[in-house]
Amino acid sequence: MNYIRTILAIIMLNLSGFAVAEENNDDPEFRTQILSNGSYYFGKGEKELSLKYFYYGVTNWTNPEQRADLIVACRKLFIGYYLHGKHVEYEPKLNNCPKEYMNILYGRVDREAIPILKYGPTLPKKAIELDLDGYVIVSYLVSSRGKVKKVSVVEASDEMFVKSSIKAAKKFVYLPAVNNGKAVTSGPLKNKFVFNLQDSGNNQDRQ
Repeated sequence: MNYIRTILAIIMLNLSGFAVAEENNDDPEFRTQILSNGSYYFGKGEKELSLKYFYYGVTNWTNPEQRADLIVACRKLFIGYYLHGKHVEYEPKLNNCPKEYMNILYGRVDREAIPILKYGPTLPKKAIELDLDGYVIVSYLVSSRGKVKKVSVVEASDEMFVKSSIKAAKKFVYLPAVNNGKAVTSGPLKNKFVFNLQDSGNNQDRQ
């Protein structure tokens, strides 16, 4: 499927309430666009519309060659449900997802902490005035409830970027680590924040 056909298929999907010709699902470009649209609307705060795209993938991409995209759709749909506190209630909606992968997400097997939502830092006003890029590396623990705590700075290109980085890190959301069937505190983990004046997406939340 070429680019124009992909766009037309997406438009038809939107207009028809997420029903398109089955052969479109065999095209990698179409599946990529579905996932991109879901992530785009998630970042825009239109969570309900975002989940419709991911649910479309979960319910339609069942062939072996579609498995990689199916797993991405499963992960993102689970995260959407989790953030709304509906992941247990809506587990039947994820029945098409690989069981071994869902066991990890639902914490039925031991796992490391899994990031599910990260926020970019806000560019400091001074950095904009000075036309200055930079970075900060932070270290932190993830609690048994998936919250970030004990944030510390490992390295920073300039002090002006530190406050914004710590604030962003504290808003991260994780699936907590699981050990012997129990959620546990884990870490320390590290994250590098890059401040780039050309990047307009610093303040978007990301799945």
